[in-house]
Formats: sequence, structure tokens, C-alpha cells
Amino acid sequence: MAPSGVKKRKNTVESRAPVDRGLLIVATVLLYMQTDGGVAGFSWQAGYGAFSIGESQADTVIRYIQNQENHHRKMSFQDEFRKFLQRYRVAYDERYVWD
Repeated sequence: MAPSGVKKRKNTVESRAPVDRGLLIVATVLLYMQTDGGVAGFSWQAGYGAFSIGESQADTVIRYIQNQENHHRKMSFQDEFRKFLQRYRVAYDERYVWD
């Protein structure tokens, strides 16, 4: 079973910004609803990264998401994000990656 919010679908061509903004709004509303007004001191970071996958990788990504908490005990989010950037040959400057 896929984690909440993860859907297998055929690739579509679309701008990421409106989709990401919509997800951010929905996630914020859900956070406030589930925590009676939010978590003290919580805020979203200014930037984000998005990586697309092929249909053949969907099951692997779903398993990764289901086990993400354990995974991040072994490798920090920052180290993993750097690994993604390098794997997909995305040029970056550390000064602008983290809030």
C-alpha cells in the first residue's frame, strides 16, 4: 500500500511550482488541523528540491518513504540531499542550499 499522498501515475508535463505550492498549502492546513493550531516554532524552509522518478522506480520510492525515519538515523537529510544533487548532476552552492 502506498503512503498517504504517494500516487503512481503516468508522467505528465507540468510546471512544478504550482504543484509544490499546492502541496505546501495542503500540508500546512493538515498540520494545523491535526495539532490544534500548529506546532510552536514550526516553519517551512524557504527552498525545496524535487526529483522525478520513472514508473519502474515507484515501488522502491514507496518503500523508502515508509522506512524514511529509520533511514535518516544512518544518513542525515543533508548528506542524502547532497547525494541526490550529485547523482543527478545538479550544480549547487552550499551557501544557498540550507536555510
